[in-house]
Amino acid sequence: MTTNKRHILLNGYVSPENYRSRSNGRSPQVPTRDRAVHGISLLNQYSRILNHYDERPRLPPVTDEKGIYVRLISFEQCDLPIDKIDNTYFKLCSLVKSNNRETAIIYINENDRTKFTKKINDYLNPSKDGIEFPRNHLLIDSIQNIELADITSFWTDKKDLIPDDHGVEKWFELWLKGNKEDVLNIARRLCERINGRLGNTSINFFDTTVVLIRTSLSRLKVCPELISNLK
Repeated sequence: MTTNKRHILLNGYVSPENYRSRSNGRSPQVPTRDRAVHGISLLNQYSRILNHYDERPRLPPVTDEKGIYVRLISFEQCDLPIDKIDNTYFKLCSLVKSNNRETAIIYINENDRTKFTKKINDYLNPSKDGIEFPRNHLLIDSIQNIELADITSFWTDKKDLIPDDHGVEKWFELWLKGNKEDVLNIARRLCERINGRLGNTSINFFDTTVVLIRTSLSRLKVCPELISNLK
């Protein structure tokens, strides 16, 4: 049977703090913008991204991922709503804060890319307004610019280490989830496509395998489905 025991208190290792809800950890207030000007601006930016995606050469994908990586840049002193950019339709890959702005890289599957267009169109439509704000106010009014993410968007080392000449060959780490054999097959297909060189060793971290590939940034650009896995 259980019996009552005294709690153990380790002095010097803890300090009391008031409870803070996780939902209020980020600034909940997003200023309203000029709906027509701002909404149309974002719609045009995103449309250009989709046009660029559609006009690119269609190559057989190296992985099962078929989609685009988009960079969202917030207004100054404004947080991006994480729950709006990391959900069923959008996958948040990274979130960085610099110079009082947040920059998020999100992956949008090819089948879901019109979902973002719909969110902007609903924001622009007065008939879909809520009680106080336009539909999707927290998301749309927090974003100042939308850009197509490039190969350097996922650089995790110091920015000054990015080669000035994207044609110079370097060793890159490729981090891929899945069993080791599948990962090595993906790496081999990638090297065949871009005429790269696969390293002789690999490292496993739980469900992730890290391989080395020697190539250039300009060659890696032809495989956009892998850019979020490069280090």
